[in-house]
Amino acid sequence: MQDRTVHPHTPSSIPSDARALLQAIRDALDIPLPSIEPADVESYQRLMERRATHVLSMLDGILTVPAGGLDRDAALIQRHTDATPVTYQVWRPQSPGEVSAP
Repeated sequence: MQDRTVHPHTPSSIPSDARALLQAIRDALDIPLPSIEPADVESYQRLMERRATHVLSMLDGILTVPAGGLDRDAALIQRHTDATPVTYQVWRPQSPGEVSAP
């Protein structure tokens, strides 16, 4: 039985255009957690949904009509990510002894 805990590739073995696409996808979906305020949670959910929908749409296009090249697709995802910034208050852990505001 093959050990599935070891990846069969190293980062340097991934073609640069595929690596750029993977990085753009990670950047789009790796957003900070919101504070516990309902408005921040809602903003987080909307942003995640918007970015995930865009990434899925791009991946669908890449897999069905590969035309522009992965570097171009990575740039389009990155452009969309840059155009949809985090606008909510992010969660931060309290320091020991810090008191929450009422």
